[in-house]
Amino acid sequence: MRTDTMQVRRRYDKKNLLAYAVRRAKWAFGDRSPMLAYLKVTRRCNFDCYYCPWHTGPNDFTGELSTAGWKQRIDELLARGVQIFVFEGGEPTLRSDLQQLLDHCHDAGAATILATNGSGNMWRFVPSAFTVSVDGPEELHDAVRGRGSFSGIMRNLRDKGKRRVVTITVISPENKDRLTEMVEQLAPHVNGFLFTFQYPYQTVPTRTLSAADVAVAKQCILRMKEHHNILNPRTNLAADTGGWRCHDWLAVSVNHEGAYEEGCFVQHVEPKNCSTCELGCFQVLSSFHDFNTEAWYNLNRLLLQRI
Repeated sequence: MRTDTMQVRRRYDKKNLLAYAVRRAKWAFGDRSPMLAYLKVTRRCNFDCYYCPWHTGPNDFTGELSTAGWKQRIDELLARGVQIFVFEGGEPTLRSDLQQLLDHCHDAGAATILATNGSGNMWRFVPSAFTVSVDGPEELHDAVRGRGSFSGIMRNLRDKGKRRVVTITVISPENKDRLTEMVEQLAPHVNGFLFTFQYPYQTVPTRTLSAADVAVAKQCILRMKEHHNILNPRTNLAADTGGWRCHDWLAVSVNHEGAYEEGCFVQHVEPKNCSTCELGCFQVLSSFHDFNTEAWYNLNRLLLQRI
């Protein structure tokens, strides 16, 4: 299948539920095959976010896997059972072969998510869905990513048409009190929101959120769920930090050099501390595994793709 339409969309098939039940039964008997892969196709980025441990600068091409190499990794992951591929970086749109790699996934019947900072002409790419990083209202977002970056996202979102777009926001001490304002501004232009809390990496100099700050922000998100499509499951928002069960083996990462990195991506940087973790992406995946109906509905509504 070629991506010559505005977006990659598939009709929902009731066989999806049967396919998931079979996969879930295998997991229950010890199978640990991942359902989602994060492909860090480049470390290059045109922004320099202070809390990001992944990129090394806009001119670092060192060791970046070739087009053929990435296609081989995608085939290997398909054989392991992966059906959702998240293209990220760095900034993945800096790769000239990005659409070739997206098409390679689509041709195999897999779904794709393009995780971008929303700069430039992002609509020249055709994934199943987009995620766009937004750090708050304009002045807060620009303080992290550079002057004019928020207005660039807004220009793109006004032209999104029927493309499916979810914003991802890392909650920090700086933006924790401005979440409602941000959501109200973006709501007319996006299909949903996902929140994740800033992880206190020892290798990244950031101010950390207190337990009370996290609790207040979670209650704010719960209130917003009454009026907006927020992908964070209620069960996770109601749980204490570290109080939810994480199935991090559901995801596998491949770094820019093509090396496999299993499970939680905190441990790809430093030893993980689950008692301080509020990573929204793993909350959604883990809730989906546990047959949380809200997580199931949100993920399928975004992708309409068998996992």
